[in-house]
Amino acid sequence: MGGAGLLAALTLALVSPGTGDYSPGSLGNPDDAAPALDALIHGRVADLPRVQPLMGLGSIVGRAPFAAAGDSWGDTTAVYRFGAFACLWALAVLALLLGRALLPVSKVGAIVAVGLMMLNAAARDALRDGHPEELLLASASVAALWLALRDNSKASGALAGLAIGTKPFGVLTMLPQAIISGSRRVTMLGTAVVVGAVLTLPLPLLSPQTFVDGSRALSKHERIYATSIWWPFGHDREIQFSTGTGDENLHVRAMPWSFNRGTGAIAAVLFALAVSLLAGLRRGEGLAADALALLGAIFFARAFLDPMNLEYYAAPGFAALIAWEVLARRRPPVLSLIAVALDALTFHGGLGRAGLQSALFLLWILPLTAYLVGVTTRRT
Repeated sequence: MGGAGLLAALTLALVSPGTGDYSPGSLGNPDDAAPALDALIHGRVADLPRVQPLMGLGSIVGRAPFAAAGDSWGDTTAVYRFGAFACLWALAVLALLLGRALLPVSKVGAIVAVGLMMLNAAARDALRDGHPEELLLASASVAALWLALRDNSKASGALAGLAIGTKPFGVLTMLPQAIISGSRRVTMLGTAVVVGAVLTLPLPLLSPQTFVDGSRALSKHERIYATSIWWPFGHDREIQFSTGTGDENLHVRAMPWSFNRGTGAIAAVLFALAVSLLAGLRRGEGLAADALALLGAIFFARAFLDPMNLEYYAAPGFAALIAWEVLARRRPPVLSLIAVALDALTFHGGLGRAGLQSALFLLWILPLTAYLVGVTTRRT
């Protein structure tokens, strides 16, 4: 199974159409891992604090050996593709394990589950836009909850720590994990905190100003994309927008009430806390495999509450949704298939007008999230 996952991941990585935000020579994007990965594979470890991205070392360290192999080709695209392979491999293994779990129920369903996990448009967009770490976040978060269900406290905690050390929003994995852990909670969450701290804290502690500057650069943006819940409330205006080459004045749709991207992040965290608290009070450990539905709701909300939501932000949500249908409902991932199709139509359907794209996006992602919240918070 590991060999099949390796082959599938390598194939997808090598046919990735571009590198997106991945740019080793640019320090203008705090969400770009390329400068840090480039410093690591070329032995410039002392440069890491100065070029740190707003993410932990999880994917950077994991990608480094493969990226170094790609570097022998002397080509940025090869470095990116080989590095992305590490993240894809993790997702491929998870997909194949889920497929095997569903095989006794439905062979066709098992094939669909594997295909959806690997080939949905959000996952492909993560590769195209230069953010394969989203796929590592997806696989680590889902696997952490799966192992929690199997009473594997330390491994579950370690994977949750990896999710935290991959992207900041990975910390939200600990919420459903805490609900279903029971007597294993201290061990599980303690392991997650330790692993997450080891992967997350070193660079900010060595260069706190770089971390603060990057956080401010990302959080201050007021621009809204059509695929955000904020779009209907925004207004057209000219704003200063930071790019890799400096600041530009752009005519865009902007956040209302002087809100910014940081507001969206705070709203996502508050949503996750509120829904998890309600699920914990109503279901407790009885939440069991429905914890994956809660994780899906949390990650989908993280996507639509971000004013600058991009398609790949939903990739961890789709991974959790597919896993929930397979493990909790023991059925082919029909709901996931519908959601993935609507996502592809939203982002790749050539809808033309931003208002139409916004309406379609909100018409499927809000009911889907509400359904998952209902599943996790209703009394049984």
